Amino acid sequence: MVSYPYPWSGKTLFGAVQIRYSNAVTVIPAFVSIDPGSRRVSLNSRDPAFYGDPNAVYAALHVHCPTFYWEEQKQWFFTGYDHVNSLLRDRRFGRQILHLASREELGLPPTAATSPAFRCG
Repeated sequence: MVSYPYPWSGKTLFGAVQIRYSNAVTVIPAFVSIDPGSRRVSLNSRDPAFYGDPNAVYAALHVHCPTFYWEEQKQWFFTGYDHVNSLLRDRRFGRQILHLASREELGLPPTAATSPAFRCG
């Protein structure tokens, strides 16, 4: 199941853990592993239980780990409005950074010769 560094009251509920957090009860399905300390989440998005009701997982993530690294997807996710709003407004997180450094300086591979129309830098 899920281990938490802070006190929590848990009950087994249809293969899930029920957690009381700030007077709100959030059910974490058994097929999800959330570690708030390291902000790591393990979740198979192809699991039929997740696919059938993703909102329960999203609610648990929003409460317990709003910023997390999804192990299977190998990328960071942000679920809170304030975090997402800040990221979208921060000019450091744009689509193109080649005005700051070349592809070589960034360690990016050269653009394929088959896509000259999309060559940047």
